[in-house]
Formats: sequence, C-alpha cells, structure tokens
Amino acid sequence: DSKKIFYSQRLSGLFLSILSQCYRTLSLGQNQRSFSAKKAEQILSYIQQHYAENITNVTIGQHFNYHPNYLNKQFIKYTGKSLHQYLMAYRISKAIEMITSTDMTISEIADTTGFSDIHHFSKTFRQKTGMSPRGLRSSKQNLVLDI
Repeated sequence: DSKKIFYSQRLSGLFLSILSQCYRTLSLGQNQRSFSAKKAEQILSYIQQHYAENITNVTIGQHFNYHPNYLNKQFIKYTGKSLHQYLMAYRISKAIEMITSTDMTISEIADTTGFSDIHHFSKTFRQKTGMSPRGLRSSKQNLVLDI
C-alpha cells in the first residue's frame, strides 16, 4: 500500500512538473515573439530618425543596450533583412525622394542621407536601383525602392 501511495504521488509530481514546463515554454515563446516585434519596431523608428547620422549595428546595439549580433538576429526574424541592409535601403529610398523632388546636388544628397562620400553613395545607389543618381535625375523617373 505504501508503494502505491509513493508511486501515485511521484507520478502526480512528475505530471505537474511536465505541465508547468509546457506552460513556461509556451508563455516564454509568446513573450519572446512580442518582445522581438516590439523591439524591431523601436529599431525601425530609430533608424528612420537617425539614418543621416553615422550609425552602425554597434551604435544601435549600444542605444538599445543589447549586443549588436543579438539585436541583428531579432531584427532579421522580424523584417527578413539585417540592420545594415535595412539602413542602406532606407537611405537609398530617401535619396530617391531627394533626387526626384529637390534641386540638391548629388554630393549634398549623399551627405544628407548619411553616406561618407559620393563614390560610396553612387556605387550603393547603382547596386540597389540599377541606375546612377545622375541617371535617375536626368530620366525624371519615379523609382520606388522596396525597403
């Protein structure tokens, strides 16, 4: 009889342990997903506000108090792009807006959108859009870049 009671209590304890582990796993998974989405939205907002500055994965990580690699992985899960890819695409989209709607020189646009020099800007612009900044301005096309 004492063995039956022992095994009954033991099985009951193991069952409760399994149930609590399942609950923790499910609730942690949901909190982690919402954390990721929330953090990614904050990062998107930060990039959109500071794209003209010299920002990197490290500076973004420091701003949010996370390791840059961890933050980048979370960002990729949410957006499908790395922090750097998103930053470059956002800068190029802003450059397209400026090229098509202002009379600023290409050099001024490069500086305003956060590129260190016009050669890097022109090379990146051509890679992302398939045409040079001057070519876009002279063609009067309206490009839309998928960020």
